[in-house]
Amino acid sequence: MTGEGVKPVWDAIKCELEDTSPPGSYMLAKILIIINVVAFFLLIPFILMRSGVLGEPFPPLKVFPQLACAASGGCLPQVLISMFAHAGVIHLLGNMFFLYIVGDNVEAVIGWRRSLLIYFSAGVFGAAVQAVATVSGDLEGHALYMVGASAAISGLVGAYLVYYPGSSLCKCIGFLVFFYCFRVKASNYFALWMGFQLVIALTSTIVAVWSHLAGLILGIALARLLADRDRIRELRRFMAEGVYRGLYVDEAELRQPSMSPFAMILVALAVTSLILVQAHGLQRLSEIDGSYYIVYADVDLEMKSGGIHYRIKDITYNISGTPPGKPVLNIEGKLIPERYSGIRTMIPIGGRVYTATVTPVYPESKASGTMVLAVYKMDYLYETGVTLLVLTLITGLLSLITVIHKPERYEVTYIKDEGGGPG
Repeated sequence: MTGEGVKPVWDAIKCELEDTSPPGSYMLAKILIIINVVAFFLLIPFILMRSGVLGEPFPPLKVFPQLACAASGGCLPQVLISMFAHAGVIHLLGNMFFLYIVGDNVEAVIGWRRSLLIYFSAGVFGAAVQAVATVSGDLEGHALYMVGASAAISGLVGAYLVYYPGSSLCKCIGFLVFFYCFRVKASNYFALWMGFQLVIALTSTIVAVWSHLAGLILGIALARLLADRDRIRELRRFMAEGVYRGLYVDEAELRQPSMSPFAMILVALAVTSLILVQAHGLQRLSEIDGSYYIVYADVDLEMKSGGIHYRIKDITYNISGTPPGKPVLNIEGKLIPERYSGIRTMIPIGGRVYTATVTPVYPESKASGTMVLAVYKMDYLYETGVTLLVLTLITGLLSLITVIHKPERYEVTYIKDEGGGPG
């Protein structure tokens, strides 16, 4: 199957889901896809409430906002939950597409247990790096929720890049009915993906780009440490004999290492960017460490008028020597926004938040109530930042060594001789 040429839309979709894959049935990616899809449908009420369709948005599953996660220091269960909570259908489909492409190939090399280790390790590491990057670079972004399996899947993408840089991927360009499909080498495709992530990092604060890149470099590093060299030799023999699923790879392409200089450069840029962002953030972390609380608010209201948005009338707190009833200010010195949509703010340490009185935006509505506030002390942020920076340095160095220094040692899509022996 060439995967090339003009195709109708359904054939183009089928082509997009194909790549060069080893023979066999590998189930982990399929199981993870099923779990993610089922979790998404179970969380539809959560998605609708976040969007305001069912009324006031709020997080019933306590999926942590980034800053609360970093500040609490004990949010591993919430991080794991967030890895299966997607923000919408497009978010879910995009993640499942990449998981379907890379998951079975990685499992073919290292088995389901080691693949699962990469998946969850990259997800947790990516969430931690993103939390610290957000709080250190943009405190206004601390209200953003971390949801989705992107960091975890990025870990498998990193492993795929190590094991299958010469794999053929099918990409299609077109509109509505007909598409032109062509083959792309995996190392170049994922290099473009990395470049796209770096561009987003410069232009947007609503996408957890740093978690994606952190998961990627951890996946690259773990791919080297967890590689099964005997299994790589076996898969190379399959390639030499032309026994594999999906798109073919030209024999000439199999006879040369496939990690492109373009991919090596983008991995180096990703590692450098992650290190610089975290290093720059340490100064900010030292300023706020132990100096602020984060306030995390849930609505506790009797919804008498469905869909009406509520406004915070006031939040009061007590600080020794300070009269109660003082309005809470955020770090920029601005008042809390009038329209509640999952508000968080910063208050000086020593404060104890009690309740907030809320009133409807629309005067004709009689509904009112109180808001329950949870307070997380922003402590140990600097120590956490230092730890993550050290881990990023180690992980980044190992990932650079993996993709630059004889990467063909771990590459399934490289055959040096007829027996498929390692290069």
